Amino acid sequence: MIINPESTELWTQAIRTQDGYSEEMLNAFRRAIAINAHNASAYRAAMNFSSPRWGGNNRAQLEIIGLAEKNNPNSRLSADLFSMMKRDLAAEAQSAESKPSVAEVAQQE
Repeated sequence: MIINPESTELWTQAIRTQDGYSEEMLNAFRRAIAINAHNASAYRAAMNFSSPRWGGNNRAQLEIIGLAEKNNPNSRLSADLFSMMKRDLAAEAQSAESKPSVAEVAQQE
């Protein structure tokens, strides 16, 4: 089988096969959008694996949203990605609320 290094799908798959957020994942994302800046799957995969639950951070997510907006100005893609980020932030906040405070843990001991 011959693998085409200029295949957007190859690089999008490389994003999905990483073990969470990493520089390699970001490099695969950048390579995918360099080949096809309109590949929504690449943006969504990178956004997913840039979430805090996969070891990512909001700075990386904002970079991805910015690139989506720059490369796809008349698309809803950046709005959809921003919604993904808001969902991650809400889940993170809910998780933090459900954890006992230091005072509550000390009280239990």
